[in-house]
Amino acid sequence: MSETHRAERRSERYLPFLLASAAHHVAGRFHAGLRRHDLNVLSWRVLSTLSEGRGFTVNELCEHCLAKQPTVSKVIDRLEQHCWVQRRRDPVDGRRVVVEITPAGLRKIGPVLAEAQAYDRSIARGYSARELDELRRTLRELIERHRR
Repeated sequence: MSETHRAERRSERYLPFLLASAAHHVAGRFHAGLRRHDLNVLSWRVLSTLSEGRGFTVNELCEHCLAKQPTVSKVIDRLEQHCWVQRRRDPVDGRRVVVEITPAGLRKIGPVLAEAQAYDRSIARGYSARELDELRRTLRELIERHRR
């Protein structure tokens, strides 16, 4: 057996590699399509998270969007310039600032959310509902166990 073949087999068993590879291959085509909407991946993540209908703090957005605070703050600044998001004081705790999506932001992200749902369905083809539920459960559990 060649050294290259052994290395390939090891990487195919290495869970972090498999997770990263799956994310790269599964999300890559959708992420490339975001350019048609004049969005990058992080802008998509921020707007789609905010489309849930409630305000998020910057720290909460960082967690949901898988990015660090300075980067997320810069994206929020750009989205705010487009009037797609707004910052406001939290009515419950005036020391906190929350970021919310605006009606213009909802109009911007609506078609992208529809494409994301269609893309999700296309990925799911060929898997049973039980298999998909188990995969989602396992991934959520893995994330929760290793959350920073």
